[in-house]
Amino acid sequence: MPTLLTWVEATERCGRAVTLLRDHCTGVIWELNLAQNFFLFSVVYRGELREAASHWRGLLQSARERGNFYLVLELSTRLSLLWLAADQPLEAQREADEAVSRWSQRGFERPRYLQLLTRIQTCLYVGRPREAWELVERHQGELGRPLFRRVQHTRIEIANWRARCALAVAGHGEDARRLHTIALDAAQRIERERMPWSNPLATLIRATVAYQQGDADAAVERLTATVAGFTSAEMHMHAAVCRWRLGAVIGHGRGAALRLEADRFLAVQDVRNPTAFVRVVAPGFPD
Repeated sequence: MPTLLTWVEATERCGRAVTLLRDHCTGVIWELNLAQNFFLFSVVYRGELREAASHWRGLLQSARERGNFYLVLELSTRLSLLWLAADQPLEAQREADEAVSRWSQRGFERPRYLQLLTRIQTCLYVGRPREAWELVERHQGELGRPLFRRVQHTRIEIANWRARCALAVAGHGEDARRLHTIALDAAQRIERERMPWSNPLATLIRATVAYQQGDADAAVERLTATVAGFTSAEMHMHAAVCRWRLGAVIGHGRGAALRLEADRFLAVQDVRNPTAFVRVVAPGFPD
């Protein structure tokens, strides 16, 4: 069995690959695109949003100037969370739509998938959970195709976003029983992948369901486990968001301290609107 890399190791290796490909190789545009994309992706997963943004804006501008449509697509969609951290949801959607419009593919291929992810995130960010859920449901058939199921990360991503959107709607009291069943099924799918970085995503789903069903003790226990899981996986932005939610559930002294700790982390990472940002990563709780 291959050794699993940590996000820190992934960042270091991808960064080294970028340097080697850029400074010592020729004719490797595709390989350099992948290395740059994976580098930024791993930095975001580590929760280092400020560092990611410092690389991302310059790289996006350079890709536009060079007519590198593939890299523009990836940076404008896959990293749209950086637009949301800057409290610019309209720009996130506009950039994604413009990047996808340059592709000749008209079916639901990878560009349309990435555009869908951006739309889902922006809908959650601005408080339109029903629209986000309808987007997921409308494309459920396409998302079940082998194209999107053969890659483990994409399988996890699809299950996670479906659960998030279901819980965002259920949090408003709409069709909660059915949506909880859908979310818990998604949690099981994620758990079957047995990945240290994705296991806390499933625990967060279960914590949210427990909260919505009125079991505050179970919600606190699972949110606490989620914070620990994300911290262990070096996903510090996710851990901060869950700490933010945990503090709100606990309330009063300890809860306020947890919320303040999370706010400080998000502020350091240049998250301009923490309430809206948390709504994207961990929906289903009161704002």
